[in-house]
Amino acid sequence: MSSQRVKYDLSRPPERILIIRMSHIGDIIHTIPMLTALRQAFPTAHIGWLVEDYLAPMLYGLKSLDEVVLMPRRQIRQTRSVAERFRLLGGLLKRIRSRRYQVAIDVHGLTKSAAWSFFARIPIRIGYDGKEGAEISRRLNNTLVLPEEDKRHIIDRNLCLIKPLGIENPEVRFEMPVGWKAAERMEQWLGSFAGGIPPIIVSPGAGWPTKCWAPERFGEAAGILAGKTKRPVVVLWGPGEESLRDTVLASAMSGRVVPAPKTDILEMMELIRRSSLVITNDTGPLHIAVALGIPSVSFFGPSDADRNGPYGKRHRVVQANVPCLGCWEKTCPAPDKHCCMTLVRTMDVVRASLELLS
Repeated sequence: MSSQRVKYDLSRPPERILIIRMSHIGDIIHTIPMLTALRQAFPTAHIGWLVEDYLAPMLYGLKSLDEVVLMPRRQIRQTRSVAERFRLLGGLLKRIRSRRYQVAIDVHGLTKSAAWSFFARIPIRIGYDGKEGAEISRRLNNTLVLPEEDKRHIIDRNLCLIKPLGIENPEVRFEMPVGWKAAERMEQWLGSFAGGIPPIIVSPGAGWPTKCWAPERFGEAAGILAGKTKRPVVVLWGPGEESLRDTVLASAMSGRVVPAPKTDILEMMELIRRSSLVITNDTGPLHIAVALGIPSVSFFGPSDADRNGPYGKRHRVVQANVPCLGCWEKTCPAPDKHCCMTLVRTMDVVRASLELLS
């Protein structure tokens, strides 16, 4: 059931719109279909996006976006001066006010996101009603939307936020930037050993330990797939994931399984763009693969695959048959610790992978 509480005149097409989705790779990608739907509905509107600085490369170059508004996360974290932090935050607020946005769309549903449009005095502040309008965001936003019960996936739920603007059930369309320098570097690196064959990518990391399938199992699957398909397998890793990478490589026992070079966000995207399959936990590389149209095999335990899983076809979610799926716990409380991941079998992952590659 859907409910909307609208307090401001939305009869005229907005000329200046601000999307507020500041963090997390997957969440940024889950918001991009909203951007493309807004652009299609309002081709002449000025659309900005407030995002933390480390994720800005994901948005630069998007044709549907006019402006990237940077949250200076790195600078704020690097300074110990409270006065300097207030100066940085005050400067950002001043920049947002100067843009004279008419509509803000709070995709986070948190106090920290709703506060920006509230204190920037943006007249129409759209956000979530119900439990997704968390903390005091429902008081700071003034146009509240409760998604219909049949809108399970977060992409569809996010798209409900633009209903007050007259946009209903838009086509889900992803737009992804191309990092030309990053693309050239990844082409050269792949050319040095892959011989033009699109590799299989395995990505063993995740933001929560409960989301992670065992790196030894990743290695086993990687070694088997390298032998059966004769394709190179690339182990993707990020900062702090060196031990995961090394465990996967040791468990694979195959010269066809190699570590990816150290990559930034754009290089990671370009490497995934050139792959044939991505095998991963519920994490950023999965959602990048989905947006780029690359098949994926993924694992969902504590997070809800119906809500956050890969959107569309050509993807497989492998799950254990346990009653506690979707618990949303970062630390497993079950007596049989982490059973949602330990019971996922290597050969089930191999079969799903071969099915997608056939």
